Amino acid sequence: GATAVNIKDWLGQLVVSVMDFGAVGDGVADDGSEIQAAIDRVEARGGGVVYLPWGTYMITTALTIDATGVSIVGCGRESIIQNNGTTTNVLNVNMGSAVDSKVFLRDFAITANTTSSGTAINVPNGDRTIIDNVSVALHRTGIATSAATACRLSNVYVVSTDDDAAAVGVSLGARCRLTDSEIVSGTDNGTGITASGADARVVNCYVSNFATAITASGAAVPVIGPHISGPTTGAPLSGADSKILH
Repeated sequence: GATAVNIKDWLGQLVVSVMDFGAVGDGVADDGSEIQAAIDRVEARGGGVVYLPWGTYMITTALTIDATGVSIVGCGRESIIQNNGTTTNVLNVNMGSAVDSKVFLRDFAITANTTSSGTAINVPNGDRTIIDNVSVALHRTGIATSAATACRLSNVYVVSTDDDAAAVGVSLGARCRLTDSEIVSGTDNGTGITASGADARVVNCYVSNFATAITASGAAVPVIGPHISGPTTGAPLSGADSKILH
């Protein structure tokens, strides 16, 4: 009783490639509207995966996921989104307060043409977003989840930040987790990891340079097995019952 479909249509029910919407990935053409069109198509059909094939996708305006269940996957960290805006974010996950985003971001990289004072991945409203094997570079804030709840970040690589005192590698909100990650600045400015939400966790992370390695202002934040190299200030933990565990 099933209806036959060809293989291309069947794959399209699972994954949508940005190249099907005209993205080039040559690092020269502006692929922003084409990537956003792929995201919008997946949102319109109720969820799925937007695929970034190998290449460098230049954008000049921020991309936005504002519906649940829309994920982005590359073919490794040679799938690169390059921000040519100097003040803009790259990817916003924003779908309303206290909403389970059902989003995962996996296996791609974000960089900037020079530097951006924006944020590479910004999650102002998108609880439980999963970010895995993603690298970011040359943004004032690498990954911001301080306004979200219960996000999971693993195998994250922040390899450089904008040279500014306000720079932050990764920020964590309530019950967010950052594990097995490397947060390295090219300068001695800013903070590597901030954990402002209660019950956040920082586990087995390497932090190098920055002015301050890790701050934990949220209550009951354990920093477990950190490796800290080079910052002026190591890990000031001001939140009640926050502690470093080796």
